Amino acid sequence: MKKFLALALVLVLGLSLALTGCSSKPAPAGNGGGEEEPEKTTSITFYSGPMGGAWFPLSGAIASILHTELGLSVDVVPGGGMLNIAAVEQGDAQLGWLNSVSGGDAWNGVAPFEGEHRKQAAILVSYSQYWQPVSVASVKSIEEWEGHVVAPSPRGHTGEQMTERVLDAYGLSYDDLAGVEFVSYADAVSAMRDGHIHALGFGSTAPTPPVTEIAMARDINYLNVDEDIIDFMVKEYPGVVRKVIPAGTYPDQDEDWITIGWESVLFTTIDLEEDLVYDITRIMFEKKDDLATVTPDIKDMSLETWAGTGVPLHPGAARYYKEQGIDIPDDWIHPGA
Repeated sequence: MKKFLALALVLVLGLSLALTGCSSKPAPAGNGGGEEEPEKTTSITFYSGPMGGAWFPLSGAIASILHTELGLSVDVVPGGGMLNIAAVEQGDAQLGWLNSVSGGDAWNGVAPFEGEHRKQAAILVSYSQYWQPVSVASVKSIEEWEGHVVAPSPRGHTGEQMTERVLDAYGLSYDDLAGVEFVSYADAVSAMRDGHIHALGFGSTAPTPPVTEIAMARDINYLNVDEDIIDFMVKEYPGVVRKVIPAGTYPDQDEDWITIGWESVLFTTIDLEEDLVYDITRIMFEKKDDLATVTPDIKDMSLETWAGTGVPLHPGAARYYKEQGIDIPDDWIHPGA
């Protein structure tokens, strides 16, 4: 396992450098006799996440496995959830990560996306992410954020988008707050510890170090999202799901924390051939334990979470799911380009 992890982390850089300049699009059909089949894809571009985040090293591990198992050359490129969707839509990437709620927004052409993005096709849900609203001890509910200074996550992060949407569902907006600080997680923790920020809304795995850090530094409240607000969010924004962070996940968290969340989704372009996507799906599940040495949260990856993808499944992925006994509705299989 240690050798595998080391190899994966080396390859994430090696593949990015060595494969630069390789064709990242499916090879075109050969010219000549009319009946000749297109050549199989031998190289792809994989948009991951920013360096330092969970997606980047995990992408390197996946690239290593796909090269070993399929002989596939994979160029791993730093990216981000919304950037990755645009890259696939424009044909610049064939594999990437997205957050299910952003995938749903892009599919339907909801802001910040302009126009429907219909090239994206899901492969699997890798792990869950949670919107985690916490406040200083004197603020006991999300409604009480009115008149206080809030750090909703940096602009462009899914956590910030969810913070704004939840506030709207409660009848509030940023204008109702005493201040809004779109600062980094580290800066938000520091400011909340010093009393300059009264609440924050992070989107991440659980536990996430920033929330643990602030909980150890001062008394805070882990704020539940009301069930009627959860129901509204789930109906209004495809890809949003009800989530529970179990009691004891964080210091002095004595009860389950009821909130919303979304899924971290591996996706592809609908233009990638079905057999290749089938093999990628199969290998991801067969090598789950290896991948968990890089990103432990992936140990919970399951076929049963297909409905959390936010966008329809690629037919190649759906074929693998069906072979494993999973009933996939036809309307959740991508209809094609």
